[in-house]
Amino acid sequence: MKSITHMLAVTTLSAMIASPAFAGGDHHHEGKRAHEHHQKMLEACEGKSDGDNVTLTARNGESIEATCMLRPATLVAVPTRHLEHKQAMKDACAGKVEGDIVAFTNPRGDSVTGTCTSRNGELFAKPEHKRKGDKKEDQ
Repeated sequence: MKSITHMLAVTTLSAMIASPAFAGGDHHHEGKRAHEHHQKMLEACEGKSDGDNVTLTARNGESIEATCMLRPATLVAVPTRHLEHKQAMKDACAGKVEGDIVAFTNPRGDSVTGTCTSRNGELFAKPEHKRKGDKKEDQ
């Protein structure tokens, strides 16, 4: 469970850093911005407990609801939409077996296909990522 949670936390942090709302479009200062945003996620949970709700502010001023979570020994604010996505990945594989193909909804509301994968005794949908140049089926 900790490995999946840790993997999703790292993915969450990476996605937030890459997000235009959180990181902006200038890649020149990515390292500095990544550090600043990670600091905001840590600072939001100072004096808080595991499971406490907090609000982060993106670069564009957008409020992002988050929950303080222990990762692995430090409290960090994890956006609610990413926790919901993690749960959707687990729910998609409920009653399935490893290797089954399932569909679930990502945080942007898109339907995503994935393969049920087992890690640390938990089954979750690992999204299939399209490569550059792949065409959308609905076009």
